[in-house]
Amino acid sequence: IGFAHKIKEIQASGESEENEETRRATEQEALDVMDQLTQLDPEQLKIVVAELRADPQLGTDVRYGILGFALASLAGSDPAGTLALFAAAPELAQGRSQGGSALGFALARVAEKSPEEAAEWFRTNMKDHPELTGIYTAAALIGGTAGSDPRQAFALIDELQLGTGNVAGTSI
Repeated sequence: IGFAHKIKEIQASGESEENEETRRATEQEALDVMDQLTQLDPEQLKIVVAELRADPQLGTDVRYGILGFALASLAGSDPAGTLALFAAAPELAQGRSQGGSALGFALARVAEKSPEEAAEWFRTNMKDHPELTGIYTAAALIGGTAGSDPRQAFALIDELQLGTGNVAGTSI
């Protein structure tokens, strides 16, 4: 969070554009922060996401940039937890973050191991949060399911009325 505030201050001052040394140091620090995020366990990542969401002083670009990377890291280590987080805070998949990609990645990971659990999450959120269940999320569900149960993937295409000529159909 401290790094996010530092970036906001640098952007506001215009220092990074004027000073090559500051720009390089900031880029290196960003890489270090990303490396640190990849080493956090799922509970620590959830805390980072909550703190980023709750901090009213962070700029939108900074918030979404770090949120996107934290969500992608969380999707890799705790895909089911990531899905629960998106269901509780669907706005994470919107806007300029990489949240939508993290959502698709998490759903595909869950579908690979438990197609029915992933399908149930999708069905529930079609009703509760339709903004989370667009064609790319459906493609992630179908693709993940196809890896473990191709017949169930085709059944989901029929059930969800996705057709085979779109992104979801080509996911198989």
